Amino acid sequence: MSNEKSRILVVDDEANNRKLIQQMLKQHYLLSFAVNGKEALEVCRKVRPDMMLLDIMMPEMDGVEVCCQLKEDNETSDIPVIFITAMNHVEDEVKGFHLGCVDYITKPISKPILLARINTQLTIAKQAKELAMMNRHLEKQNQKLSELQTLRDGLIHMIVHDMRSPIMAIIGNLELAEIDFQPDSTDDYNCIGEAKNGAVKLMDMVALLLDISKMEDGKMNLNISKVNLIDIVKQTIKMFDVIKKGRDIILVSAEETFMIAADSNMVQRVCQNFIDNAIKFTDDESGKIIVNIESVNGDKVRVSISDNGCGIPSEYHEKIFDKFFQVEARKQNKVHSSGLGMTFCKLAVEASGGRVGVESEVEKGSTFWFELPFK
Repeated sequence: MSNEKSRILVVDDEANNRKLIQQMLKQHYLLSFAVNGKEALEVCRKVRPDMMLLDIMMPEMDGVEVCCQLKEDNETSDIPVIFITAMNHVEDEVKGFHLGCVDYITKPISKPILLARINTQLTIAKQAKELAMMNRHLEKQNQKLSELQTLRDGLIHMIVHDMRSPIMAIIGNLELAEIDFQPDSTDDYNCIGEAKNGAVKLMDMVALLLDISKMEDGKMNLNISKVNLIDIVKQTIKMFDVIKKGRDIILVSAEETFMIAADSNMVQRVCQNFIDNAIKFTDDESGKIIVNIESVNGDKVRVSISDNGCGIPSEYHEKIFDKFFQVEARKQNKVHSSGLGMTFCKLAVEASGGRVGVESEVEKGSTFWFELPFK
């Protein structure tokens, strides 16, 4: 039994029954009494008992009606009710459970059973209140976290957006320097080119952050149209003619046409990210990158980009698409994913109704893939 005494409201029109219950419970609980249903409801609103022992058979307003009114009132609906009923009154018991009573006691009343059932239901009620308090606390914490998330996202969006102008100014001035600057050596000229390439990459990262922010907020509008996936992949591969560094990019497809409904620019950017990643991790300049396009189950098309690089440990396969997550390839002194390109790919493909994945084995290479529905 709890050290703090709970208050029990006993509702019964028979004086002998009230007296009997008082003798059984007075050492363990604080007691209040009511002789009819109307008085019981008034006591509940004034005293707020922890439990009600309610006789079903009473004149004017029986226990069923009392329980019904108790549960309809928001101020008293959480008070647990145990019905007191005569033996074999099954219908009364069933009706009581439907109305929200937690248990019942049959007459003649057994003290051990009465105490055990009251204690059990009070413990459950106490735990329910504690759980409700914890839920309210969690809701407040979640609301605060949501507000902080909104503030953080807004701040990131503002910072990234404001970065575009100075980066564009840097790129513009470096391009002018390439035209007007008279270098003393090739190294000087190369420094300008490297600085411009770095600024362009930074600009691409800013664009990715903005796109990811929009997609996470559900504000990225997709320009959906009927497109030939084969054409998009071929155009993307052609973009790498200059920077593939001797590596062969081989397109494998059993079909000449895969018509899908998608945002062609978005699909191209996904392909570009995966192919760029494959070039980075192909072991040598004579290596091959395989781009495979195939139908899956007749309603989806899968594009797979495979390299023969160092591979990714299995425990990182899911995390590789997380923002800012990196896996170091020690032998090549390279890092798998800035966490931005892969995150963009995942969000973009999922926004188009598809999914992404990776299959990889250490020392044997990786295959990044994405699937899109035909319709």
